[in-house]
This record gives sequence, C-alpha cells and structure tokens, in this order.
Amino acid sequence: GVPVQPVHQGVEVPVILTIVGEPVITAVDTLLDFGSVTAGSPEYRSAEIRNTGNDYLLITGAGTGTPEFTVDSLQPSEVPPGSSAYFNLEFFPQLPGTYHDTLFISSNAGDITIPLTGTALGVPDISLNKSYLEFTLSECDSATLPLSVSNTGNADLTVNMEVSPWIDWLSIDTSSYTL
Repeated sequence: GVPVQPVHQGVEVPVILTIVGEPVITAVDTLLDFGSVTAGSPEYRSAEIRNTGNDYLLITGAGTGTPEFTVDSLQPSEVPPGSSAYFNLEFFPQLPGTYHDTLFISSNAGDITIPLTGTALGVPDISLNKSYLEFTLSECDSATLPLSVSNTGNADLTVNMEVSPWIDWLSIDTSSYTL
C-alpha cells in the first residue's frame, strides 16, 4: 500500500505570556492609640501598611477627618511587593477630652482605614490675686492678710499651703484643697 500522510502537521505558533500582578494593601496596625497626652502638646505615632501582593502598590492619598489628628509624612509612596510604607501621624489636641478619628489611605489596590484614638488631659493653672504680701508690724502685733488662690486652667489644681519650720513668727491655714 500507499503510506498515509497526516492531513495536518504540527505548526509552531509564537506565544507571548504576560503575567499581570496585583498589589494588596494590608494594615499592620489595626488601631493606633496615642494614649494620654497633655492638651496643647503633640504626640507622634507611626502607622504601617504592607504590600502583600505581587505588584507595586501605589499610595495615592492619606488623610484624617479631624484637625486633632494629621498625617505628617509618608515613606515611601510606591511600595514593592513584600515591603512596607509608614505614615507618621501627629495627635495635637488643644482641649481636654477623648478623641477618635480614622486614617484613610487610598491606593491602586483600593482604600483602607485605620482607627485612631487619643485622650487629652487638662492642665491646672494657679492664679494669685497678689504677687506678694507686704505688712509692717510692731512688736507683739499681729495681722491677717487675705490671699486669693484660683485655678484658671482646665484641670483640677490641688493647693497645699505650708510654712517653713524655721519661720516661727508666721502661721497660715495649712489646709489642703482642690480647685
């Protein structure tokens, strides 16, 4: 017989294989607690996000919703796979109280949020109605001079009044009180 030839022979077709990666944004910190600070004094913390994907993560924006919490800086804005970026935040409350906010982060992998919290403590501020007490006494005389103490701050002020033990000619009410 006649040999049978295959109708179709193998043909080489060039193929270009492109693998498309995908970044994945992950918050390492699930809550950023600034603790207790004195009102009018700043406190700083750093929040970490990680790219757990297999392509570059591009941070496109970061911010907060209240003036007490602000994003100071971001290092870096382009995050390779397996690497981290850090957001430096400032908590700067002016009045006593407990504050809550959210860090919003936008990226090419979507948006994430990290809750923020902090407490601002008040500060007492002593105020006297006189800067000094002045009096003249003759031998065996006594005098009573008023001195008003007040608290112009926004936290309790405890006042303890004492006289040095070596000053035996002066006495005051040594009571303790809170304003």
